[in-house]
Amino acid sequence: AGPSGFTVQSLDSSFAAGDPFMLTRFTFGVHLGTHIDMPSHFLPNEFKAGNTAEKVDLSRLMGPALVVEVPTGSNITEEVLRGLGVDRGVERLILKTDNTARGLLRRTAFDTSYTALSTSGARYLAEHTQVKTVGIDYLSIARYSENSDAHVHVLVAHIMVVEGLVLDEAQPGWYTMACLPLKVAGVEGVPARCVLG
Repeated sequence: AGPSGFTVQSLDSSFAAGDPFMLTRFTFGVHLGTHIDMPSHFLPNEFKAGNTAEKVDLSRLMGPALVVEVPTGSNITEEVLRGLGVDRGVERLILKTDNTARGLLRRTAFDTSYTALSTSGARYLAEHTQVKTVGIDYLSIARYSENSDAHVHVLVAHIMVVEGLVLDEAQPGWYTMACLPLKVAGVEGVPARCVLG
């Protein structure tokens, strides 16, 4: 899911050419579709230290997860998170916003009006909760106008960020989350398959 940038290319081998097998290549940026942001996405020292996608702590991506539905038209501030009951008992938090109802992930162009964490919301998660993983239903966890600040707050706190979640069928409540990223060395983000059960 997500804006354009994903291409599929048939290689030299194909059934149409009489070959006994198919070979296909696809290319896309690592921040397209459902993906995980590593701290090295916004923190140069983390990149220099080699804290890239092959070092994902899978335990942060698997286990109990709380899906909360953010009120329509609300950017996700500290006040909104407190009102949703996000407290010290939550380690994996999934934010279902009006991005889902608006179908933003199905659009081909990036939409800067998406709902996401404000800097105060990111700071609250980093300083006042036990959240280890936060996910959202668009291609950025942070508001477009506060992108760097909000990302930095959660990534400095070593909160795992999962973006581009398809949450059409998810209702608010507790689930078991399993999110498995590709193991790719040296990159600041990586595609993942995430499911709630």
